[in-house]
Amino acid sequence: MARYFLQRGVSRIELPLGDFLLGRDDACDCPLQSHLVSRRHAVVHVGPQQAVIEDLDSRNGVLVNGEPLREPRPLAQGDRVYIGAEWIHVLVAPTLAPRTLAAPPTCAACGAPLTIRDVRCRACGAGESAVPHSGERVSSRRIRPRAATVDFDALATQQHDALELLAGVARKSIDRGRYEDAQRLVAPQLEAMLERRAQQDRSAVESDRSERSYRARRFNQGVELALELAAGVEPGRWIDWVLRMHIAEGRVMAVETVDALHLLVRQCGYHDRTTIERYLGWLHAGADAMTPADRFALRRIEGLAGVIAA
Repeated sequence: MARYFLQRGVSRIELPLGDFLLGRDDACDCPLQSHLVSRRHAVVHVGPQQAVIEDLDSRNGVLVNGEPLREPRPLAQGDRVYIGAEWIHVLVAPTLAPRTLAAPPTCAACGAPLTIRDVRCRACGAGESAVPHSGERVSSRRIRPRAATVDFDALATQQHDALELLAGVARKSIDRGRYEDAQRLVAPQLEAMLERRAQQDRSAVESDRSERSYRARRFNQGVELALELAAGVEPGRWIDWVLRMHIAEGRVMAVETVDALHLLVRQCGYHDRTTIERYLGWLHAGADAMTPADRFALRRIEGLAGVIAA
């Protein structure tokens, strides 16, 4: 039998056998106070051999390791469950099998039971030759199964990218026109990503091919999300985020991104020239080393700066 735990931040909850409800309702076993969470959002069916999570037709769904939960799914050690704006780690602690200690010794002459202190058989009086001694206390009682020692901090510490796992839920909210819900969900991750990129040593990253690929993927995902948010909530904030992210990454903006910003700037009347002028300053400083495609993009960005300044 295994013991299952849900780790929420520094809180850890052991799941008892039976159904364990997660949702916004106070009657749930694990109340989650978020408007993105349904009253009865999901249930974990906990049995002696496995725990299975099921989505209870919730409004915003459940993600397990970044994948939408479409049918009941067994949980395993290290799984990451996202409900609303919260991520929950699944921890599994195996238990040791029960063990039975040796039976009490008996007299070799008559078979009568002995205690470890006996030097003679109390039934027949036989001496030491008939009385076996193990040199240690023996008991016939059955020992309860004991949980194996588990380093929960090590189990809970796993690399994860919250933005990647939450992006699908955020886009689902955007598709339904709930831009503020989507922003509440991913804004902390987007701002944290920008802060990390601004503080990192770009030259060290460029020397690591796998890290470059990872950063490029996350960069594109972040820019796409910011542009989608800008179409429905706080456009100035997210236009500025896109510009600052390009500065932090040291990237020439893709023409498609410039076109999207052109449209957003005209729609919302964005006129803050500070960030675009800073970005242009960086671009002009490296213009001599640009490819023809980059120079074309630079001209489009200069046009965008003109629209912002108008």
